[in-house]
Amino acid sequence: MLSILCACNKDGEIEVPETKEPQVVFENGTGVYQVKVMKSVTVTPTVIDAVNPKYRWLDDKGKTVGQELSYTFSSPMTGKFYFTFCVDAENGNVKEEIRIDVVDKLFPAVVLPKEMQTSVGKSIVIEPAVNNGEGAEYLWALDGKQVGTETTYTFTSEEEGLYSLRLTVKNEDGQASATMGIRVFPQPQLSVAFQQDKMEVFRGRMVCLSPQVQNASSENITYKWAVNQELQPEATGSAFDYMPETVGENTITVTVTDGDISRTASIVVSCLNTTEDDNYRPATASSQAKKVKVYEVMPAPGQFVHQISAITMAKACEEAENLVNTTNYVSLGSFGGYIVVGFDHSVLNKEGEYDFAIQGNSFETSNEPGIVWVMQDENGNGLPDDTWYELRGSEADKPETRYNYSVTYYRPSATGMPIVWVDSDNKTGTITLHPVYPSWQKNDSYTLTGTRLKPRTEHGSIWANMPFDWGYADNFGSDRLTEDDNHDAGPNYNYFKIENAMYPNRQPVNLKYIDFIKVQCGILSEAGVLGEVSTEVFGFWDYNLK
Repeated sequence: MLSILCACNKDGEIEVPETKEPQVVFENGTGVYQVKVMKSVTVTPTVIDAVNPKYRWLDDKGKTVGQELSYTFSSPMTGKFYFTFCVDAENGNVKEEIRIDVVDKLFPAVVLPKEMQTSVGKSIVIEPAVNNGEGAEYLWALDGKQVGTETTYTFTSEEEGLYSLRLTVKNEDGQASATMGIRVFPQPQLSVAFQQDKMEVFRGRMVCLSPQVQNASSENITYKWAVNQELQPEATGSAFDYMPETVGENTITVTVTDGDISRTASIVVSCLNTTEDDNYRPATASSQAKKVKVYEVMPAPGQFVHQISAITMAKACEEAENLVNTTNYVSLGSFGGYIVVGFDHSVLNKEGEYDFAIQGNSFETSNEPGIVWVMQDENGNGLPDDTWYELRGSEADKPETRYNYSVTYYRPSATGMPIVWVDSDNKTGTITLHPVYPSWQKNDSYTLTGTRLKPRTEHGSIWANMPFDWGYADNFGSDRLTEDDNHDAGPNYNYFKIENAMYPNRQPVNLKYIDFIKVQCGILSEAGVLGEVSTEVFGFWDYNLK
């Protein structure tokens, strides 16, 4: 069986520091290689923590075919060829298998975003996703006229309009093309929106409203807030604290002005005729401390998303539920991927204490932090369709932490090829290491929005994703409540306090309990042979029931 060493911290699948035995990582992250007939491919693994190692390469019959770290292979015929890489060291032995697929042709494949936007005079860099593009010829054409031959293209226009950009990639076996639109506006198009049209709130509870504002030309934008069309003269900030005075619906409107441009957005706040105490579901003797129901799971693209093979959200939730309730992991993919769960009871907020825990598999140099959100079932319908509150973490007030940050991911044209993304800053990039697009995501693109942390990805002798202080799932922080170094990358808990729930203005909410938990990958980064940084979730625990 092919042994795969790769990115996302699953038990036994990545290099673990300070172990007593050698570790092996293949430079493409999978141990599967492709090469054309009569061409050669050289495989050079990375060997870690081996004391005075000796190397051997064996073919599928056990014959020694090489005794160096690198092995070069070519074949006059097509087929699948298996080889075993052996490391014999003073501190242990290790064997890993690779597969080399020899094919007649390696055709290129290309994916571009469907459309991007910019304004007159403002440049954007387009980075395509290309398979089998090494040594290929790149031809960029704008409205039919050739404009570039580099692997990326920088677009700038002094005139507004809709432009058509086409990339053709040619190698010796053939060519592939993709086309995208670029819409140029006369000036940045300010946009203002709330993430939802309506929200419900308990009687006597304040709400904090904060719209998403994009494409502002400066930081000197102004805000005006109104309740049922009545201007609130004291409310001039980007967030508005509002306490409904009576039961019923109220329309809150914000007007954002950037220079000569103003945009307006509205949200309906429905004050319920219930209080926080009315919907509390206390734990009983039969309550499950470590069993949850999965209500929604939507990872970003990533190399281990295929663990869930469902084609509907309902089936995906069933598969994810089985995984997290048996201490198997759900990979959330790249930035924004999330899972929503709930216990069979409310989780009580015990002042000054940790209330619940989430299992990841972090260790010192392997951290893929997930932002944690909590929700009360305010409308009492048993579904997570109320208000999410982010739990404060160590990075909450730092200027490099981004709130209301969005990334749109585009379906690839072929399985296994890089996946293109465009973020809310109109920057592009790709997920390159064998990413998988969720099989139950029916749209050809989808957008995920959340809080983004600044990556702590480093590359020295090996790739490393360094930890944050506290407050995140799958993170080697002080909230693990243990000194164990988790050197075998096994499942381990981070612990969380409900009292850290905060409004969008990062002030405390003071929840008595919660009913739902959301974990969302908070990093947009790739770590070489380890691939994308993607939060893994192994399980949940109501720590009050310990």
